Amino acid sequence: MLTYFYKIITELVDYYLPKCPFKRHTTDKPWVNDTFRQLIRRRQYAYQTGDNLNYRQLRNAVQRLARKLQSQYYTRNVKQLRSSDPHKWWQSVKRFIGNDSTTHNSLSALANSDYSGDFHRLADDINNTFANVSSDLTPLKDSLLQQLHGEDYTDDFIIEPFEVYQKLTRINVHKSTGPDAIPNWILKDMASFIAEPICAIFNASVRQGHVPALWKQANVAPVPKTKVPRNIHSDLRPISLTPTLAKILESFVGQWMLEKMHEQIDAQQFGAIKGRSTTHALTSMLHLWSEALDRGDSVRILFVDYSKAFDRIDHTLLLNKLISFGIPNFIVKWVYSFLCEREQRIKLNGSFSDWVILKGGMPQGTWLGPLTFIAFINDLIVQCPRHKFIDDVTLTEILRNDTPSIMKEITDELIKWTQDNKMLINSNKTKEMILGKAKSENIPCLEIDGNQIERVSEFKILGLQLSNNLNWDCNIELICNKMSSKLYFLKLLKRSGLSIEDLQYFYITVIRPISEYACTVWNHNLTSALSNQLESYQKRALRIIYGDQIKGMPYQNTLFLANLESLKDRRIKLSQSFFKKILSTNSCLHTLLPSERNNEILCKLRKPLKYPVPYSRTKRYQSFLNYALAHFQNNK
Repeated sequence: MLTYFYKIITELVDYYLPKCPFKRHTTDKPWVNDTFRQLIRRRQYAYQTGDNLNYRQLRNAVQRLARKLQSQYYTRNVKQLRSSDPHKWWQSVKRFIGNDSTTHNSLSALANSDYSGDFHRLADDINNTFANVSSDLTPLKDSLLQQLHGEDYTDDFIIEPFEVYQKLTRINVHKSTGPDAIPNWILKDMASFIAEPICAIFNASVRQGHVPALWKQANVAPVPKTKVPRNIHSDLRPISLTPTLAKILESFVGQWMLEKMHEQIDAQQFGAIKGRSTTHALTSMLHLWSEALDRGDSVRILFVDYSKAFDRIDHTLLLNKLISFGIPNFIVKWVYSFLCEREQRIKLNGSFSDWVILKGGMPQGTWLGPLTFIAFINDLIVQCPRHKFIDDVTLTEILRNDTPSIMKEITDELIKWTQDNKMLINSNKTKEMILGKAKSENIPCLEIDGNQIERVSEFKILGLQLSNNLNWDCNIELICNKMSSKLYFLKLLKRSGLSIEDLQYFYITVIRPISEYACTVWNHNLTSALSNQLESYQKRALRIIYGDQIKGMPYQNTLFLANLESLKDRRIKLSQSFFKKILSTNSCLHTLLPSERNNEILCKLRKPLKYPVPYSRTKRYQSFLNYALAHFQNNK
């Protein structure tokens, strides 16, 4: 069925939409034309021949023409795009700031230096490197399927054509296709015609417990972890581009799995689950640590980093864990087929590496990837509070006065689970931190696999820079550095002729969110100096956008002109909104709230607050939840 479907679609695409070759120069700005190129050549010739007078005249002419061409290009091609085609508007904006680099461009230096420009050989080496991560794992065996007794497939799991149609119409046409090479816009635009045959293929796949070989292939994009990768073993992350239809089928199966798993998922897992986020995880961590420090206790934290976590998943262990969740047998069989003999190749600079069969691992970029990893790591439970965000694990020990640390025993438990599940801890990236007065005591360092774990005073966790004294100077410095680099882009866009409205839109969507990431965790503990430091970057942005229009104007008047709020006011509103969601019983943080007062007590109170306000001995160690209970309960 699938072969016939692709045959018909491919023939129609090749007939009505034949491929046409074209050239493009990726280094040119979008507004560059032949006149400008010729003027540049004349300027360079004058410079090389020492004709300084002519060189200065041509240099000025180049600058004038550049400004003119930028303005004309913006007016002609970009000005109306934000309301008519936001995707193309963002593409144009990225070209203006020179931020449209691709994986090919970032790896070109590595190809030229180590492979004499041979991208095909580089692609083969990268593919083999990725595949070797799981080379020591045991491939799936048919004996696992023999453990599954009984057929539990029912009509409740039949996929309907209208469900397929809905998912086809929601396809993001700008995303890359997989090895099937069917453009996403065709699947979306032709949804009403192809929904039924695709639905028939989906139901056959689920009913038979078989995933077609084409849907188990992936074009892998080696995404650099660093700006200029130098080592293919440590500086690249494999992101799998699988067929879009395969992802849609995964979404159906994944929803069925999630319905069975939802109640059994670790309450301290905050990743890839609806209603949970990094902000929820950070709020829960800081609440635990702050309450302990406020009592006068100390806190010992272990930040665990797993090496190639997704690529080290043992398929047999994973399927056994899915069975323990009570996942229906027909879904387990389908996942078995989904994982068995998966193939991948690297696409680089138009070249493809050879196909490689994987022995283990879960492809990153698939719908099932995060869900199955959550299932895999779900039984990681040790004798101390833990927080998980997919593969990021944070273990916390509360050190009370005159009580010896048991973190070594906790680490031994962690190592045993890791070995049993054939994972690898990266001891170089795993760190520990001590908060409170115990950091001045002589507590022995931890060891993993014979390597001593570094004890740090600062650590970046889930995008937040944390220090061992729980002040936020280092985090605000990190935010300011990021905002400063983005403000340079704002200057480039202004030189390119973007309107004030577009410049302000860029600031609101790209720069301002940097100052608000996880602000609910740290805003209530900010000093006035740190708050003003953040505010100064919004002032700089407004000066760039409005220029002489706001010269000498007070900051509040400038905000009124731009129809903006101060960053402090926005952080307070975001905190109130976040707290309001926590008050819902469906929130993953609702259990951290104190018990509700009964109506008899509420009637006797002058300020009838639903929840009692916990006492905080110090302001620095007051958690967000305690602060919000004291300040936000009366807000409607």
